[in-house]
Amino acid sequence: GKGEFGIHPNSKDPKINIPTSSVPLNIFNDRDNSVLLETVGSASSSESITIQKVTSTNGKLSLKLPSKAKSFEAKEINLYNEALIESFAGSTPIDTIIGQLNLKDGSKSKMTNINIKNGLTADSNSKLNIEGKAVFNSSSSIILTDSSFIEFGKSIIDGICNSIALVSSTKASLLADESKSTTLICGELFECDRWLSKFTGNDEFPKSRCDNIEKEKCLVAFSEKKNDNDGGKGKGKSNIGIIIGVVVAVVVVIAIVVGVVIYLNKKKKSNHHTSSFENFGNDLNETNFDYN
Repeated sequence: GKGEFGIHPNSKDPKINIPTSSVPLNIFNDRDNSVLLETVGSASSSESITIQKVTSTNGKLSLKLPSKAKSFEAKEINLYNEALIESFAGSTPIDTIIGQLNLKDGSKSKMTNINIKNGLTADSNSKLNIEGKAVFNSSSSIILTDSSFIEFGKSIIDGICNSIALVSSTKASLLADESKSTTLICGELFECDRWLSKFTGNDEFPKSRCDNIEKEKCLVAFSEKKNDNDGGKGKGKSNIGIIIGVVVAVVVVIAIVVGVVIYLNKKKKSNHHTSSFENFGNDLNETNFDYN
């Protein structure tokens, strides 16, 4: 972008002087690396450093700030494949504040002590493991597919997100009589019941519930069978009406078939009698009676 600059650590563990608390810096990582962000000038008294973007396609990225820092912030983080990102003040882990976190298709990533400021979007077949702490607020939105997954593990979870939306399905469409479910979020300290009202499903998985899976509480999206009782009183009556209609139709068809068979049999017998009488008359006409 305009006025932005970027670095690739290249396993050199570079040191970058940060003159202000917010800089238009982009970091690209594809292997194990550490980056030292050293504050200078007016930034020396800052307790947080904000950069533009971090993109990691593989490996572990350690972001090291001065010992007085309390947090590191990136306006955007994009994770591909198997990436790990963590932030430190000296040797002490600190929060990584993220404006927008994007988990790309098929990524299997890990982050520690994250704070989702605005949004988390997980593409198909992506998985995020969070360690330490996860912070959400009233502006945090989560967008998932039915094949993405967030694992909090033993992490402390502070706050509740604003919304959880289940979008584009990657799985085969459900048949009318199928009932399926997919697990979206799990954690030992995850207060699932408080998150249920934030969920909006898609066509395949419109509903959500909380399940206990091993030692964790999990948010599960599910679909019900189309013929399950859903509280609608007219549904059972509709099914009975359909059954009665089918039975009546079958009876009518059978009656018609029987009638046709009887009619054909009667007609056949009538034709047989008529033919016999005519043959008898012909025999009489052809017979010569001798009266002598």
